[in-house]
Amino acid sequence: MAPAAMPFLPQGENTLVGNYLRSPGENEVEALREFARNHDFIVLHEWSENKIPILRAENPDIVILLYKGRGFSTNNVETVASYSQVAHNTSWFMYNSSGQVVSWDWDGNGTTDGWSPRPENTAYQQYFINSVLGDLRRGGWDGLLIDDLWTTLTPYGISPPVHYANADALCTAMAGFLRNVKSALNAEGFVLAGNIGWWQQTMASGERVGRLYLREMNMGMQEKFQINYATFWNPGRAWYDEMRALRADIDATNGSAFLYARADELDQRSLMHVLTSQLCITNNDGRVVYQMLNTRDSTRVTPVFPESAAAEALGSPIAPVQWEPVLQLGVRFFENGFVVVNPNSSLRVLEGFNGQTTVYGEVIDSNKSYDLPARSGMIFFSPAPFAYANMIGLH
Repeated sequence: MAPAAMPFLPQGENTLVGNYLRSPGENEVEALREFARNHDFIVLHEWSENKIPILRAENPDIVILLYKGRGFSTNNVETVASYSQVAHNTSWFMYNSSGQVVSWDWDGNGTTDGWSPRPENTAYQQYFINSVLGDLRRGGWDGLLIDDLWTTLTPYGISPPVHYANADALCTAMAGFLRNVKSALNAEGFVLAGNIGWWQQTMASGERVGRLYLREMNMGMQEKFQINYATFWNPGRAWYDEMRALRADIDATNGSAFLYARADELDQRSLMHVLTSQLCITNNDGRVVYQMLNTRDSTRVTPVFPESAAAEALGSPIAPVQWEPVLQLGVRFFENGFVVVNPNSSLRVLEGFNGQTTVYGEVIDSNKSYDLPARSGMIFFSPAPFAYANMIGLH
């Protein structure tokens, strides 16, 4: 049975505003209502369950996923159980060459936060499935997002587990785990999503791990897309190659992907880079969404960015993303305009854009060029179809 409410983009929209583990406190009712009005898709911890009725009352269509780590932690909220509750099930766990349970420090504070089960262990799988289904049925969630879907044998710098000949063997086991979880959740109308830390990792078969995992889920998060404008994973031409590869992964799996950016409301460059990159791979099919940037505000109230709503005026895309090799820019054309992405470490000066209007309402006249900052992007609206020849090197 297909999930009852897949978190896909509504017909005719270009963007879907998502949020990952950031929301106002449950006593901040007005802030929660505003949050619901301005978001289509959110991922929350179990301790935020009491917020769900407020969010749904304000926005009945909002998609709310429950966060759970794949392993076991020091509590039974971020994961399905604490390690102390399940440690007696010794066959469930990964062990290193010293005979110790594989564990890790996920927040870097010097303490052990997680203990890793073997994803292929059927008893563990059933425990995980039963636990999350109980949470989902009770709390009014739309589905689950699983964290820590490892793609290597040494994430977090751990001592590697002895059970897998190589990373490919671990990834194959992880895909089987996801397949079974998805089957159980989808059968009850719930969505399965997952955080794929190293989506771009390639297996010996040539397949990207992101595609392998996305095939066994409804949605996947590209966590390492961008940390902020100064920490950037896909510079220059690598950005274009990754945009095409992500789109191919989505098409091959009929899945959904969202790009994660970790920044704050002052980092407008990161916002525009992620938004314009998202626009370069969505096909109005709702399979690509982007992460709302974080905030420094102590109330965890995320800011509202008008750029994402304004992008709707672009209309539908009329061509795939293209690469302009002289200035090294990504470009995509829509019915009513186009987007330009600068994935480089230095500013680019755009010439010949007279008559175009930026997403901020600035009209570029014939005497002006346009400066596009490093690692950023811009949305332009056109009074008439914009000739490809106006972009240097783009044909």
